Amino acid sequence: MIPSIPDVGFSPIAVFAAFRTRMKESTRYRGYWVSDIMFTFLVASLPILIGRGIGSTDVFGQFTGTLNFPGYMLLGACAFMVIDAPLWQMGFWFRREQMIGTLQSIYLVPNTSTEVLAGICLFSCFRSFIIIAIPLATGFLFLDLPLGEGVLLGMAFLLVGSIPVCGMSLMVGAIVLRVKEAGGIIMTLQMALGLLMGMYCQVTIFPLAVRAISYCLPMTWITSGVRASVMGIPYLLGAWYLDLLIVLIFCLIMPIAGLCLFRAVERSVKRREGVSLF
Repeated sequence: MIPSIPDVGFSPIAVFAAFRTRMKESTRYRGYWVSDIMFTFLVASLPILIGRGIGSTDVFGQFTGTLNFPGYMLLGACAFMVIDAPLWQMGFWFRREQMIGTLQSIYLVPNTSTEVLAGICLFSCFRSFIIIAIPLATGFLFLDLPLGEGVLLGMAFLLVGSIPVCGMSLMVGAIVLRVKEAGGIIMTLQMALGLLMGMYCQVTIFPLAVRAISYCLPMTWITSGVRASVMGIPYLLGAWYLDLLIVLIFCLIMPIAGLCLFRAVERSVKRREGVSLF
């Protein structure tokens, strides 16, 4: 069992220390950064090639409000990477620390686990924005994405949306901490969330039940907001400030829900086998 460590409060210095540690680790393996950039292009290129093989954009334009199919898919892929990175980083960080036996030592330092988790989330968001920089630049240069005021609003959706996504990453961390499995869980979430958030299509074409689930996910509003801001297509609620308001509401709900779930699982694990069990 892990001895009880008193809560010493929330320290920004500890958060930055966790961020800096993950940054140093990641820069030692630069291939991860390159592979993630290439993965963004692959996520966008597969539906683009399939769509061009079919050869018709009329129906697509009716549902989305734009005929720029490649740009639409690239923005969806970039939004997916910003959303996916915190889930991936948090889940595999927990599993890696479990496997090498260092998770227990993290709980013995004179800081709370919240500070470490905040540092991991900060690193994940920073890394994801670096990763999508090249694909976005490619879209503006070669895929006729308009470079105007809407770009700033689209970035606002991504920046604000990273907060509720970090809250969801705590839920993923809690699941990994409990079941001690990361690969299968995260890959399944990637496919499910990618579909539900409308990465490949407009969520308004979903059946009512699926659409209701999709609207309960912050990434749906983030992806739609980015596309609508940059490409000038309709927002889900008709106005940018209404969609952004929904994202802000998620900013309050998801971090609290994620932290509560993580704390509950953390206490349960400590009472039973402890966090160090492989």
